[in-house]
Amino acid sequence: MKNITIFISNNGNYYLYNSFQKRLHCVEKNIWQIIQLIDKNGVDLLNDYYQFLPLLIDHKINITFSQFDKYKTKILYYIDGYDGDLYAIKPITKITPENIKYGLSNKPNIVFELTERCNLHCKYCGYGDFYNRYDTRQGNDLELHNAKQIIKYIFDLTNSSYSISDKQTIAISFYGGEPLLCFDLIKKIVLFTKELETESRSFTFNMTTNAILLDKYVDFLQEHSFSLLISLDGNRNNNSYRVFKNGQESFPIVISNIKYVMKRYADYFKKNISFNAVLHDRNSCKEINDFVLSNFNKKPMINEVLYDGFVEEKKEELLKMFKNKYEHIHSSEDYFQQLHDTDFSIIPDYHDTLFFIHFMCNLSYFDYKSLFLNLPRPIKLTGTCIPLDKSIFITANGKILPCEKTNHKYCMGYIDREDVHIDFEKIADQYNAYLRQLNILCSTCYLIASCNQCLYFLDFDKKEPVCCYGHLNKKKFASYMQDIVSYMEKYPLTFNNIIVDSVLEV
Repeated sequence: MKNITIFISNNGNYYLYNSFQKRLHCVEKNIWQIIQLIDKNGVDLLNDYYQFLPLLIDHKINITFSQFDKYKTKILYYIDGYDGDLYAIKPITKITPENIKYGLSNKPNIVFELTERCNLHCKYCGYGDFYNRYDTRQGNDLELHNAKQIIKYIFDLTNSSYSISDKQTIAISFYGGEPLLCFDLIKKIVLFTKELETESRSFTFNMTTNAILLDKYVDFLQEHSFSLLISLDGNRNNNSYRVFKNGQESFPIVISNIKYVMKRYADYFKKNISFNAVLHDRNSCKEINDFVLSNFNKKPMINEVLYDGFVEEKKEELLKMFKNKYEHIHSSEDYFQQLHDTDFSIIPDYHDTLFFIHFMCNLSYFDYKSLFLNLPRPIKLTGTCIPLDKSIFITANGKILPCEKTNHKYCMGYIDREDVHIDFEKIADQYNAYLRQLNILCSTCYLIASCNQCLYFLDFDKKEPVCCYGHLNKKKFASYMQDIVSYMEKYPLTFNNIIVDSVLEV
């Protein structure tokens, strides 16, 4: 049965998940066993008890005719839609130029790579020696003219017929290299946005920084309510990959600057500053969390070393540095339990559960139309954002990319002295071509409704069919479901926390 997945939790409870209806059922053992048999031998067996009887006897399932007749009604309810496609709704396999313009007009987030320069030389840097996913870096800075061009371009879109909001906030993110090396450019961009602002159109600012120059420029950043994401990998030893070009450690300066801001602008620090860490072979999730929490009363985001677009000759060295966050947290049972006692939201199992509840259970709705009309939620192949929907990334050279994580070969336009050049039709055609290549693969994946795989991280250049390492067949999906349900059984408050958090966020 295409739409039915059965599994047993670690506590020995029997479950059935109906992908067609997006319903999870905890069922009696006998019912589970019957469903297992009809999954292997055909649903038609339900119509004839005496034809089914030899299978029941062979598997030592003792069920009378009257019991079987009662079970049949329940089973038909549980497996409703078994003969349909993997999911009730055909996945979205095509977008239009208008879809892209709509996203860019209604959730504008402009990310500027202000400079290719950096005052640090972090070993695992995504623009470092390990990778070839970016254009050759020559220390260029973004031209103010290019920044103004794209800001005005987006601003005009938010006032076009594609915009559906009376009020819009345009988010501007400063990225690098190290953006504070171009502080004068930051000031000029901020002042330019002030000239554009109206009662219905405003701007917010955020920045990713290594904090080396933070003490020098924090007054301006605080004045304009910048949200800051500071890169810090934990304690002194944890942070030892983050060094200056001469090899000198950056840790003492970074910590001093962070504490300076914390003391000078306590409220601003509390509301606007967060931390990001990279997990590698010189730190651990526990060390990172303990250090940031104890020193700054913050819970850091933790990311893995980038494992995409690497130089093949550097693969072995990169693997020595790489740690899988999921495996790392699970390997320490004490730390896993400690997280549940303090901040379970950063546990990978929690995020899998959150995805399951939000996208695979019909328990949450993201717009009023779906809530009142009971409309089925559309399913999009892969977890890829519609290009430029969540952000538009402008490189220091004026290239336009969907986000800062994307390989530079997926350029979607450029900015020059004359204009902003974005061919929406070409972007849609290329995106649709990639989706067509993935159509068969995705349609056989049981995780299709909650996929988070970005297609721009897959390799379409090879002659052989595209491979997705997140693909789950029925057997693997059953194991995936078993992990999620077993986790919820072990930590029953998880469900409540997710639902409550969802309500609060709305």
